[in-house]
Amino acid sequence: MFRFFKISILLVLFFLPSIAFAESNPSENLGAFIEGGMNEDDANNLRFGLCVGDNPYFTGLIGLEFLDRPDNYSGITIGFRTKTPYVICPFIGIHGFVGAGRDKTFDGTKDGVDNDNDGTKDESDEESFDEYKDTFLSALCPEAGLAVKLGDEYQLILSAKYYFTDKGDEYNYWIYNIGFQASF
Repeated sequence: MFRFFKISILLVLFFLPSIAFAESNPSENLGAFIEGGMNEDDANNLRFGLCVGDNPYFTGLIGLEFLDRPDNYSGITIGFRTKTPYVICPFIGIHGFVGAGRDKTFDGTKDGVDNDNDGTKDESDEESFDEYKDTFLSALCPEAGLAVKLGDEYQLILSAKYYFTDKGDEYNYWIYNIGFQASF
């Protein structure tokens, strides 16, 4: 639990000041984004929110994100991207995620219940599917991708990012995203 709070504080201290890079006229620097992705292990994500400071070299992002690996989590994402000022813009970025979810407990071998209705409690192959506990997840996610400008106000976003989670190495994973960004 302490690791969760350390990562959360680090994310706030590192990413929140990035919004200050926006220029003084906010009407030229606000936008919205939506992205969704998956990987080969059936992990999915969806995130959407606001873009701030969308100039040729920098974009700050803040929004909501939904993940389904290792379990279902929803939370806040904050990050930034730095890119080149061309029609096809390679970019690199980093974002953080802090969220909460419900973790399914599948261990029926120590619960004192006959989960498979065969008359014997706590067998070695017994599973329980109806127990849940509230859990938290934080992740730091470096990313690289390509933004394709579709006119002056729209971009198609293709990216790959790696989720370094606080749950350990077995829960770290890649996500490949496609998204859309629009300036107001």
